Amino acid sequence: MSIDPFIALVVRGALAALMMAAAWHKLRDMAAFTDVLADYRLLPAAALPWVAPLVPLAEGSAAIVTLVWGTPGLVAIAGLLLLYAGSIAINLKRGRRTIDCGCLAFGKTGMPIHRRMVVRNVMLAIIAFAIAAAETSGRSLMWLDWFGMACAILATALLYAIMEAATAQARRIRS
Repeated sequence: MSIDPFIALVVRGALAALMMAAAWHKLRDMAAFTDVLADYRLLPAAALPWVAPLVPLAEGSAAIVTLVWGTPGLVAIAGLLLLYAGSIAINLKRGRRTIDCGCLAFGKTGMPIHRRMVVRNVMLAIIAFAIAAAETSGRSLMWLDWFGMACAILATALLYAIMEAATAQARRIRS
């Protein structure tokens, strides 16, 4: 079974946009990101100055590869999402529920880790793997398809941002 190239390209674009936004967010405040990474307590302190810059580099690279070559980038994005899900799950298992997720604004949004983040990241990884494995039909894309893709990717990014903001607001209200 094959999927329409419109769907495949929208998913590729949306996941690439998510990774680029994540990379930009970390690069804007590398010191704060390094502190968040340290708070997960998964790496030795001596490794943090070396590993922290590699995370946004990996995210940005995965995004670019996804846009240019597709499948290898989608597999990289899925791997990063599973790495994040695993990191969150390990800390939840340790009972460390108040650490910052590192998702938005490094502690300013009230977004400590939660099991929903594990589920979200695993679901996004499954989508990335599914699109990477899917065969696309040979349908030619027209200008309206490209316009529709741009609109769909923008709508997906806005919906994701709204959901993240709503989740942060709900957590603040409950606190």
